[in-house]
This record gives sequence, structure tokens and C-alpha cells, in this order.
Amino acid sequence: MLEKHEEVYENEHRCMSKKEMNSLLPGLKKEEKTQWLGDVNAQTLQMSVKDLDTAYDRYFKKISAKPTFKSKYRRQCFKVPQYFKLLGDQLWIPKLKSAIKVNMSREIIGKILYLHISKSTTGKYYVSLTVAGVYPIFEKTGKQTGIYLGVKEVAILSDGTKYENISALKKLRKKLAYEQRQLSKKQKGSNSRQRQRKKVALIHERITNRRNDYTAKMTTTIVSNHDFIAVEDLAVKNLMKNHHLANAFADVSLGRIRTQLQYKSAWNDRTFVMVGRFYASSKTCSSCNVVKADL
Repeated sequence: MLEKHEEVYENEHRCMSKKEMNSLLPGLKKEEKTQWLGDVNAQTLQMSVKDLDTAYDRYFKKISAKPTFKSKYRRQCFKVPQYFKLLGDQLWIPKLKSAIKVNMSREIIGKILYLHISKSTTGKYYVSLTVAGVYPIFEKTGKQTGIYLGVKEVAILSDGTKYENISALKKLRKKLAYEQRQLSKKQKGSNSRQRQRKKVALIHERITNRRNDYTAKMTTTIVSNHDFIAVEDLAVKNLMKNHHLANAFADVSLGRIRTQLQYKSAWNDRTFVMVGRFYASSKTCSSCNVVKADL
């Protein structure tokens, strides 16, 4: 569909509509090169078309980058909007004859709207459920906090609480560099290259999991213990332009921390405030408001 969309845009200088793309699906299933599309239920293909249409809409609104073709070695995913069944640890999806055994990570509360099945670069399969329902929120605490985000300590709260930087990338950088060197020596297209590619992907996955787990637990703890949260509006993209500190800032994930604090505050009826980046919060005395300019 991305290829068709590019052809129409180049030749006719217009965009294909979602309805127009969906109308092409029955014909593509009959073509010899794309008969494999018939192995998947129609609703899944339509959801993929919807995602492409949304991606182009975001591109023309200058929210996201232009949609591009994806590598088969990257994360793969698809959606199942209906005709699925989940009973206990058994999952049935359309056009699959047998059930899939799943390990549930949490209790499902509410109506399941659709499934999102993905395969990681390391060959692991995950099922995410989009559920409509009412979830309990954190109780009010009457506390407020201001948060300083940095590199040495990821976050320092105004009450003195510090969250250390776990340096997930730094701890595995030497091992990652070694495995990447081995990958560069393998012949392209060989089985040994595929095995080595998976070793590199496993290290990246380990780094990402450590960082995400720490960030998620930290932000949840902060939101659950405070009703009012203030965070400095950092220009993360500008910070990443400093080549001496870019790796350190990327390892901390300051943007992800701020984003999680913001949406978790909204979920739990907390007040979240972005403090202007040019406001001298660190230089101002909290008692007499005197600004220490030489700090």
C-alpha cells in the first residue's frame, strides 16, 4: 500500500484515501505475487491500511516523519480487531487453526477492543491488549514536589530524594562494541551473520529493558506520592547536539521520564506543570527568592 500510495502521489499528485486503499485488497489477494495476503483475516489488513493512512495524515500535519519501508529484521507487528478469543492462557486468532498459549502479565479489567501482536528483533512474541474500562487511580496525598532532571542523578526531588542514574548503556558498552565488531566481520547473507545479529539485538534489548523498567517504576512512585508535580521544560533535542554529552543524555532518557510523568499525572488526576527552561529555579532561594547569579 505504501508503494501504491507513492506511485499515485508521483503520477497524479494526490493522496490515496483509506477507502481507495481498502478497495484494492480483494484484487491483491488474487494476484500471484501477493496471494499470501489471503492467509490473513481481512480486518487485520484493513487495520494496517488505517495505520498507514494515519501515518500520512501525521506527516502532512508535520507531526511525524514520512512513512518509509521497514526492514524485515526490525520489530514486526499487526492488529486483530475482532473474531479473536482469549480464554485463560489460550488465545485464538482468525485463520490460525490452533490456540496460542500466552503468559498473562496482569489481570484484564474491561472490554478488549483489539489485539496488537508483535515480534521483537530477538524473536520474542508479545500480545498487547487495548481495553476499554475504568481503572482505579492513586489516592490524594496533599504533597507537592519540584523535580530537577540531570545526568549524575536522573531526578532530584525538592524534598531531597535522589534517583541515581543506572547507566544501562554504559555498563554494557564494551560488550556491545565487541559483538558489533564481530558482526561487521561476518559475510552478508550468511547464517553466522544472522546468529551474530541476534546477539547484538539481545544486548540492545537488555539495555532497553533495564532503562524502561527503572524509568517506569521511578515515575510511578513519584506520581503516586505527590498531587502536584513541577518539571523543568528541557530542550532535549538541543542537549543531544552536544557530542560530548549526547551518549550520557541518551542513556538517561530525560524525554521519556518527562513524558511518563505527564501522562501518568493525567491518568491519576494529578497537577503537572512545566517550568520554563529560562526560569532560574536552581539559582533562586526557596525562602527569600534571592537569585544567586554566579551559581
